[in-house]
Amino acid sequence: MRILVAAKAVIDIELNVRISNGLISEDDLQYVLNPWDEIAIEAAIRMKEKYGAEITIVSVGGENSVTALRKGLAMGADHAVHIEAPHTTVGEYNLIVTLLKKFIEQKESEFDLVLAGKQSQDTDNGIVGAVLAEKTCLPFVTNTTNISLIDEKQIAVTRIGDEGIEEYEVDLPALVTVSDSMNSPRHLSVKNILKAQRMEIKTYNSDLLNLDQNNPNEVSPKINVIEYAIPSSKRLTRKFEGDPEEITIKAVELLVKETNVI
Repeated sequence: MRILVAAKAVIDIELNVRISNGLISEDDLQYVLNPWDEIAIEAAIRMKEKYGAEITIVSVGGENSVTALRKGLAMGADHAVHIEAPHTTVGEYNLIVTLLKKFIEQKESEFDLVLAGKQSQDTDNGIVGAVLAEKTCLPFVTNTTNISLIDEKQIAVTRIGDEGIEEYEVDLPALVTVSDSMNSPRHLSVKNILKAQRMEIKTYNSDLLNLDQNNPNEVSPKINVIEYAIPSSKRLTRKFEGDPEEITIKAVELLVKETNVI
C-alpha cells in the first residue's frame, strides 16, 4: 500500500506574531508542521505498522516547507517531496491544489490513499483537501477519526458528522482528511530526528510538473488577502464586591443599561 500525506508548514502560534503595514512581519518567525497534518502523518504510520505501507510526505511552498517534511521523516515516513512555490500566499489554495494534482497524476506517484489534515492552523479554511479530491476525481471523506483497511481495494472510515458518528466503506484510491481527535502523534527520539536530517528530500518545481503559467485556471489566485489587523481589545471589566443580593441587582442594571444584553 502506498500512502501520500500532504503537509504544510505554518507559523508557530506559540510565538508573538506581529503585524506591520497590514502584513505579517517575517522577523523572527518560526514555522512548524501543521498540527492536523501531523495527525494525518501519525495515522499513516499506524497503518504502516499494522498493514504495511510506504509513506511519502509532500509539501507545497517555500523553504519553510522543509521544516514540515523533516518532522514527518523523523516520525517514520519513508520519502519526502518538496514542491517549490515560494510566492504562495496564506489562504490561497488554487496553485497549491494544482501542483498537488500534477504531482499525484505522475506515473511514479501512483498512491492508494492520500491523507491530509482537515484544515491548517493558519487559515482554518479546510479547502485544499476538498478541492484536491474534486480535481483528481477521488472519493473523499473529511473529519475522520479512524481508518482501517478492509482489503487492497477498500478502506473503512469513521467520521464525525453533523448528527453523530458516521461509518463508510470507501473504494481506493481515495482522499481522506483527518480530525484533530483521531490520535495523539508520537514523541520524536533524538535518533530519529538526526536520521531525518540526513534523509533525501526530492524537489520539484513548476517546470518539472508542467505547470502552464499562462493558464489562469492553474495559477491565478482565488483568494487575495487584503490586510491583516490586530483585533481590537477594548473590553471593560467590572468587579463587584459586597452583599450577593446587591451585587446581583447591580449586575442586572449594568446588563440592561450599558450592554443591552437584557
